[in-house]
Amino acid sequence: MRSTGLMEIARRLVPLVLLLAAIAHVASAPDGTRPWLAWGLIAGAVAVYLLLPFEQPPEGALRHSRLAAVLLPDLIGFTLSLTFYGIYIVLVADNPNLWGVILLLGPPGAICLAILLVAAWYASFWMVIEADRLSVATLRTRQELPFAAIRSVKPTRHLPPRWLAPLLVLAGGWRGFGVALLHGHRASHGLRFDLADGSHFDAPVDAFPEVGRLLSALKKAGVRVDVELDVNMGLGRKPVRKAR
Repeated sequence: MRSTGLMEIARRLVPLVLLLAAIAHVASAPDGTRPWLAWGLIAGAVAVYLLLPFEQPPEGALRHSRLAAVLLPDLIGFTLSLTFYGIYIVLVADNPNLWGVILLLGPPGAICLAILLVAAWYASFWMVIEADRLSVATLRTRQELPFAAIRSVKPTRHLPPRWLAPLLVLAGGWRGFGVALLHGHRASHGLRFDLADGSHFDAPVDAFPEVGRLLSALKKAGVRVDVELDVNMGLGRKPVRKAR
């Protein structure tokens, strides 16, 4: 895994642990002793999130919209993860015999952690169009995709799991209901690069404002672009089929 990927994961998991520690301190000290400790943990969480170094991609790199692809998923992921694990911490602090409730709250909490990992993936992703290739960086790797090695490019479409919307409502109440209306049934779109060696590479293009520029460069290089992409150049203006 790239060092940038590890940094982006730490940017989310370390603050989450510090915030849960603050909840645990407040729950175990209801008389308000040492309130500075809880505030210190919260301040530490904010500092880690904001002050860990951000990768500076090469000049001209294509990236996803930070607000839509990183900041909003971070907000949702932190809110839901803190809700599930925070409830568990508060219940066990009041009655240690309730430790078994983790079997109920743990699985949805783990699913919410995945939202933070998705945000880390988007934060690590960038793509540079070069003369004869694409340079692509993801959470785990950085690779070169020569245009000559790309056999074709086609759209993909994936619907979120059916349990996502009920989970958002359960965890977030009215706020979760609003998020569920916006994102709970919203399909995600992407590009699938079929390579000459039989493998493929998928790149999400939601909140990717320069997808048209990327497709134009691929066509100019002689890469076969699916007719649906050739028509709308953006995957957002008409339905696209799910890649098999």
